[in-house]
Amino acid sequence: EKPLFLLLVLVALAFTYFFFRHITRSPYGTIIKSIRENPTVASVNGHPVTSYQRSVFVTGAIFAALAGAFIATFLTYIDPKLFDLNASILIFIMVILGGMGNLKGSIVGAAIIILIPEILRFAGFPDSIIGELQQITYGLILIVLMFFRPEGLFGEYKI
Repeated sequence: EKPLFLLLVLVALAFTYFFFRHITRSPYGTIIKSIRENPTVASVNGHPVTSYQRSVFVTGAIFAALAGAFIATFLTYIDPKLFDLNASILIFIMVILGGMGNLKGSIVGAAIIILIPEILRFAGFPDSIIGELQQITYGLILIVLMFFRPEGLFGEYKI
């Protein structure tokens, strides 16, 4: 049961990756990037900025709903406490680590952040300090990135 669900999630990940890669390489993606950089210039060039922003928001909401459906199916319940401040910070760290504006960076950043607790667990640390070590490790990663690679591992834009 769980291996099939993992396969389904991996297929959804591949679909999502190729969908957004296609979008970012299309003329639509070029207009979206120009709106992100300077909406005034995009508007002057005749692009309906609000319409494009709305379409990006709706597309993001659709894929967020898909992810929420996977989480609800896997956990068999939905609770607002699943997405508290710590979860938001964790997602933020994933994006910063991988790099903003890059699809590969998002995947690599998420994989690294997901693997850190597993690495700490196998390193032989006591269970009582693993949570604190995770937080310290995340903080150190952010500090090192801000000094040496502010745009993230694969990022195109500095924070």
